[in-house]
Amino acid sequence: MIIVAGGAKTLASPRNDFEQEFILEQVRLSIRLHQTKRVLVMSHSDCATYGGLAHFNGDRDAEAEHHRAELLRARDLLNASFENIAVEPYFVKFDGVWRVNEADHQQSTAATAAARKLA
Repeated sequence: MIIVAGGAKTLASPRNDFEQEFILEQVRLSIRLHQTKRVLVMSHSDCATYGGLAHFNGDRDAEAEHHRAELLRARDLLNASFENIAVEPYFVKFDGVWRVNEADHQQSTAATAAARKLA
């Protein structure tokens, strides 16, 4: 498990090349040492690295849309960098964990329920 504060942001919109390369190297090592085939990329609501919910003027929809775009960029970078891994982006909100899909769709995941799509 690789946990870095602002990890999805570091991949999607890093402050510098070192940050992004650090995360990519950690994934590279995981693949080499543990034959990693699946990567979960997560971000969460009210993340201080993004300026918190206040950065979005308390607008949870605007915040979720921003995180969705960031997570999809992070996914695309990982997919371009590593051919044989599956990348799953997730956004953790106050009301649940959402698997991020393309455009305007999110998929809820719950331990006790099957996944469902939200428009």
